[in-house]
Amino acid sequence: MAEVPSNLRAYLVRLGVLAAGLAGIVGAALLNRFAHLGLAPTLLLEYAAVTCVIWGLNGFLFRTMPLSGVMLLVFSAAAFGILFLIAYFVGGIVAPLLFDTAGRFNNSVVFATDAPASLELFRARAEAEANPKLQPIIRDALALGNLRRGRPNGIVFTDDLAPVERLIDDIIVSYVRATR
Repeated sequence: MAEVPSNLRAYLVRLGVLAAGLAGIVGAALLNRFAHLGLAPTLLLEYAAVTCVIWGLNGFLFRTMPLSGVMLLVFSAAAFGILFLIAYFVGGIVAPLLFDTAGRFNNSVVFATDAPASLELFRARAEAEANPKLQPIIRDALALGNLRRGRPNGIVFTDDLAPVERLIDDIIVSYVRATR
């Protein structure tokens, strides 16, 4: 059997560790999701997997910056932190928006009042609209619009005071009033 050159062996080992790290990232997420692995063990497995990926990539991409020992752990912690923030942003902020629109890309309209209100009252008032130009829009919005009551758990940020919002709102209201 032929001898494998040592640099090829080193690359194959790094490639194997890189693949194990990528599999570990996916595996830890699956264990958390389906086997109900706790948060601390999941984060520890994810960090170990990211460290494997960083060490594996070090042989190919980061050759000018040799990572080993403490430097590998520090660099992996930084990369893990960045990946954690990206995952939080995608999972907690972007994904609900993507899933909430049910295949449509549109804006949400938020109605707020300090008077007593309910979804039933809102639906009844919307269905009672007499303007024939608004009726198809209302019908579609009520059927497909995912009408729901919001329960904010803190500060609610809106853009209703932005100049462009006021301009567009004025255009819409003027059009609706003119066509009644």
